[in-house]
Amino acid sequence: MTSNIENLKNRRKELLDGLTKLGEFRRGTISENYSKCGKPQCWCAEEGLKGHGPRYICSVNLKGRTVSKHLQFGPELKKYIEETERYKKFVSICDELVEVNGQLCDCYGVEEFEGEKELESLKKKLQKRLQKKQTKK
Repeated sequence: MTSNIENLKNRRKELLDGLTKLGEFRRGTISENYSKCGKPQCWCAEEGLKGHGPRYICSVNLKGRTVSKHLQFGPELKKYIEETERYKKFVSICDELVEVNGQLCDCYGVEEFEGEKELESLKKKLQKRLQKKQTKK
């Protein structure tokens, strides 16, 4: 049991170290877009062609609104691609960190109460906490 706890603690430390080494990152999805200009004589009006482009756009949802930024092909696009890839790595590390912490929590036993007084105190605290959550909704 203690070796399992030590392994989990070591893995958690590795994950936390990995977070500090990530560097800069940003949320977002980069897409390649094509569009048709609407002029009937333009080459893009021909059936089966994608249209003008590509145009590269980074979109991110901030507070319920989608914000998009047009990116220049070249160094700016490369920078955004690297930063969004690091964000994906960040999310992956965070997910694993939560899983490892959950396993660590499961390794430790549950504290037993010695008397009715402690049990009543806990009951009152939980009732207050639940009432606060219900009033917030």
